Amino acid sequence: MAIIGFRGFKPSNYNGERDPRRVKEWLDQVRNYCETNIPDTNEWACFAMHSLTKSAKMWYQEWNPMNEPRAWAEFVAAVKEQHYPYGYREEVISKLETIRATTSISKYNISFSMLAEDAPPGFNHPDYLVHRYKKGLPFKALMAIGDSSSDSLQELMDRA
Repeated sequence: MAIIGFRGFKPSNYNGERDPRRVKEWLDQVRNYCETNIPDTNEWACFAMHSLTKSAKMWYQEWNPMNEPRAWAEFVAAVKEQHYPYGYREEVISKLETIRATTSISKYNISFSMLAEDAPPGFNHPDYLVHRYKKGLPFKALMAIGDSSSDSLQELMDRA
């Protein structure tokens, strides 16, 4: 359970369990709290350390022994690398390669967004994600959104 802080809910503790949903939930809690209370994103990882326990705390102390400011994106990538289950990256890559919009574009957008969020380095490049997104669309939807190479993934999803 999160503790009410000065301005918003403080993140719950994270002990290092290898559940992608739990990792995402905890990272979202930290980001949401920090967006409101800590203007410098390079301090967010240092703040996050205070809600780590057990194996997660030991991992952090090895990853950043001096608790120096680190970029939030670097911290998030390191947490996912360390705490997602073994084989999860390969599963995400496989799903990105095969995902298709079979029921509705709305459901496809949600599923694709979740995969894109977990995509490992090399597979999280915006151009790759746009390419994979288009590959999964039905032909009619692809024709309806047009073919603009300057579109971001979010712009394509909004138009689809």
